[in-house]
Amino acid sequence: MTDRFLTKEALIDRDIHHAFCDEMGEEITQELLVAFSNRLNTAIEQLTRAPVTPPTVIELAHAIASTAELLGCLALAKLARDIDLHRNEPPEQLIDLDIDTFVALLIQTRAFVESRLSG
Repeated sequence: MTDRFLTKEALIDRDIHHAFCDEMGEEITQELLVAFSNRLNTAIEQLTRAPVTPPTVIELAHAIASTAELLGCLALAKLARDIDLHRNEPPEQLIDLDIDTFVALLIQTRAFVESRLSG
């Protein structure tokens, strides 16, 4: 990914997000958004304090990918799945995992999730 800061349209697939919300209902959606927000906060905290290791990044990506996809957060889901592909053979350097873009997408996705929770 070359552009770390995506428009809301590129960050979230609104059709997928709305379909999920319609299917699951407001209460379950809100519960999932709260849990996902907590997971995003934990990931951001862990990835922005040193030292961070490739296995840590891979575990966090693995934990986030499915929920991100369910909620229509496809940019984050794709990068998280790409990072998770390194599970069996973690690289020695973090740069190989595109951690800067991962953190940027986590922060942008958290902003979207928090806007859904507050509004």
